[in-house]
Amino acid sequence: TVEVWEKPHFEGQSAKFTSSVADLRAVGWDKRISSVRVAPVVERSEGSEREAILAALRDAIKRFPDEDPLGLGFRYQRPDVRLPAGLEITLRVHHLGVQDGWAWVEAEGEDYVLEIAALLRKESGQWKVRGIVNPAYVVCPDEATCLDVLAFLYRSFQAKAPQVPQQIFPEVHPEREAVLRAVRGIIPVEGAVLLVREFVMQSDRIRVTVHPRTPDGRGQFEPVTAVLQKDAKGWSVAETHSGHEEDNE
Repeated sequence: TVEVWEKPHFEGQSAKFTSSVADLRAVGWDKRISSVRVAPVVERSEGSEREAILAALRDAIKRFPDEDPLGLGFRYQRPDVRLPAGLEITLRVHHLGVQDGWAWVEAEGEDYVLEIAALLRKESGQWKVRGIVNPAYVVCPDEATCLDVLAFLYRSFQAKAPQVPQQIFPEVHPEREAVLRAVRGIIPVEGAVLLVREFVMQSDRIRVTVHPRTPDGRGQFEPVTAVLQKDAKGWSVAETHSGHEEDNE
């Protein structure tokens, strides 16, 4: 978590960032930062350790979705959830948390359409995948439980493996569900569930980017970015644009 302030000595308006932000102008903080505080949540995983984790994950992806060591019971209705035989995948990592011999990874394919999240355990010096899921395609039990797909997955993994340090999972902001319900109100897809790509708090405003999908995983829709403002009635959408509009900026 990176917290920034407008003025020196941690004074003035502030904002917290818990994911990468490509352009600070998009969230209103370009050339405004005078103080910064970084709060690491998990141990860093660098060099050979990071590569060992990703190597174990790439190996498990080749057998996905046939193996389910934790008995998570995730289901898929899309036939393309399985990778073509012999394909070597390159991963772009969005999150890698490591603590006490456990690791949680969220990544996507750089050269192939793939979303993956996995829990790994270090056993006898070797990293092994204990559970793996495709967040974009996994079947959600119901719309209410799975509005926030990633938060649903974090709960599912922690329920099956309560010994796993909670800190390895990305933090879910306490206002996130309320924000996502407001965002879903502007998405013209009945019963859509949402994959959160970006969630940036800026004083009383939040910028969020979501990937809408159907609960069964068959329907996939363009990303939507929204800026929300909070008032006495709760969160409301102040600005929106689609994935294509975002690409053109």
